[in-house]
Amino acid sequence: MSGPNPPELSPEPAPGPAAGEAGPGGAADPRLDLRYKARLPEKADIGIAVVGCGGIMNYAHLPAYAAHGLNLVGCFDVNREAAAKTAEDFGMPRVYDSLDELARDEAAVIADVAVPPWE
Repeated sequence: MSGPNPPELSPEPAPGPAAGEAGPGGAADPRLDLRYKARLPEKADIGIAVVGCGGIMNYAHLPAYAAHGLNLVGCFDVNREAAAKTAEDFGMPRVYDSLDELARDEAAVIADVAVPPWE
C-alpha cells in the first residue's frame, strides 16, 4: 500500500505555544508542549509485530511504519484472514496463530496492539 509522503520529522519544535504558555483556547496546561515533533528512532531494523489488523492498523499505523522503512515482522488477528491480508499488503513474513506465538518470536521486539477494548 502506498499513500502520500509523510511530513518530514524533525527534532525541532513545531510552531505554537510552549509548555506553560496560553494557547488559542486560553488557559495554559504545563503538561502539554504543542511544539513537539516526533523523531524517528536511530535504529530502523528493530522488529515490529502487530496485534489487530483492522482499520486503524491498516490505514494509520502500518502505512506510517512502511513509509519510514521500519521492520515489520508479522501480525496477529483473531480473524486469520484479516491477518493474512494485512501481512500480504505490507510484506510481513509471518502471520501468527496466537499471541503466545508472537510473544515467543525473538524477531518481534515491539508489539503494536490496536484492538477494541473489549477484545
